[in-house]
Amino acid sequence: MPETTEIRELTRKRGGVNPKLTNFVKHVVPIYNTFKINPSLDDDVIIKLQNRFDKLEIIYNEFEGIQLAIESLSPDDVLEGHYKERDEFTDKYNKYYAITKKMLNANVGDQISNNKSRSRSCSGS
Repeated sequence: MPETTEIRELTRKRGGVNPKLTNFVKHVVPIYNTFKINPSLDDDVIIKLQNRFDKLEIIYNEFEGIQLAIESLSPDDVLEGHYKERDEFTDKYNKYYAITKKMLNANVGDQISNNKSRSRSCSGS
């Protein structure tokens, strides 16, 4: 069965979401490579990473909405390809979500510890 115009348009829209995730990954990978060597990240890096991380769920929700529409309109004989697209996107999203969360958790904990020790040293003077 041929693709409908609506499915083609949705597929194009989905194709516009994939680069957003790829762009996120492109920014996270070098930070993660640094993190593996030295888990303590600079404050400005943490802030930028948190900002990008906050937008990551929006990217996922955008993909999910488009993907559900594609799957609901697609004939059974092409669904497997759409499921594969979903799996690839979701796997990539989950991998870099976890990596980013790990870096943020490690550094937010460090910041809290550093702030407590700074306040103790200030109050002890």
